[in-house]
Amino acid sequence: MKSEAHVRLQQRVRRAALAAACFVVALLAWPLEASAHRVGISSGKYVSDGANVEAIIAFRRDDLARAVPSLDADANGLLSDAELTPSAQGTADLLATVGAERGGTACPGKLAKLVADGGDGVSFTVRFEGCTGDASVLTIDVSRLLRGAGSGHRHAGVLEAPAELPKPREVLLHGDNAKIELALTSPTGLDAAASPAPPAPPATHLSVAREFFVLGVEHIWTGIDHIVFLLGLVMLGGKMKDLLLTVSAFTVSHSITLALAVLGVVAPSPDIIEPIIALSVAYVGVENFFVKDTSKRWRIAAAFGFIHGFGFAGALGEVALPKESIPVALAMFNIGVEAGQLVLLLAIVPLFTYLRKQSWFTPRGMWAVSGAIVAAGLFWFVQRVAFA
Repeated sequence: MKSEAHVRLQQRVRRAALAAACFVVALLAWPLEASAHRVGISSGKYVSDGANVEAIIAFRRDDLARAVPSLDADANGLLSDAELTPSAQGTADLLATVGAERGGTACPGKLAKLVADGGDGVSFTVRFEGCTGDASVLTIDVSRLLRGAGSGHRHAGVLEAPAELPKPREVLLHGDNAKIELALTSPTGLDAAASPAPPAPPATHLSVAREFFVLGVEHIWTGIDHIVFLLGLVMLGGKMKDLLLTVSAFTVSHSITLALAVLGVVAPSPDIIEPIIALSVAYVGVENFFVKDTSKRWRIAAAFGFIHGFGFAGALGEVALPKESIPVALAMFNIGVEAGQLVLLLAIVPLFTYLRKQSWFTPRGMWAVSGAIVAAGLFWFVQRVAFA
């Protein structure tokens, strides 16, 4: 006969599990934004001949709308082609987010170009002329721009100046470290024998690896459609080897298409990929009502993994990363995705293993979660088709 303390413990565990399951259902039913693949990364190329400098910066449209809200005339969180013209509202504010100085003297700047690429990306060029201060280093400050884009935003920069040649230097910046120092060989008014101020340290493979690993973890944890897809795949359980095979198939297939897209081999339009990802979520939810043998689910995981890989790649593909950084960035971003995915699975699998054993949850609770997965997938599909 069970003791009263044991019964109370069981009741507490049951309530905790039920609360967790209700949280999952509520999360799936919540109207989430259509674009679940935003990664806070931008790139820039900074070129100087000593007296003049050009900052050529590439952003995702949604990140730039966040960084410079006045550009977003209709306040919908996105930037249309009409909002991305040199004469559009907010361009003065955009120009103000990038500054340059030499020897404490500000360089006059102008917005030389603002170009929408037809996809989710946008690039703009700020040109500074007459940087004739008495110093051997020209400093460009993009901290206001990066802070506006979000605390986790990273910026990959390539520096081309007389002292940086023959090989341009790379830097990796964020809001708390967003000043770029371009070392010059012939500073106006400076004695040739003077020692130039040390430039900002270059981005090492270790720093690139660390930053992109974190980006990968953040991406999977905020990519709610990927999480829901994985939840739908593993919630029915099965043998451990079958679960591992399913997750491994998803990992291998999305890693392939992620690499192909980032390397420019093939890159389908997000207008096609994003709705298919949403349908993959709905499909897995529907299949949960009928599937009897979970040992073969690795096949559907692999098939849809190829599609999800293009979704992951879309997060990196809208900005031009320096070529030297691509191999390390790609590898570590993917490893970060897998690490974040593993942490989530370590929480999801034990929870549903427990819930499936409870008569009060099975089968109605499983039906409720599967139904919420279907509803979430269809909601995202309609949102991405009708409101993209």
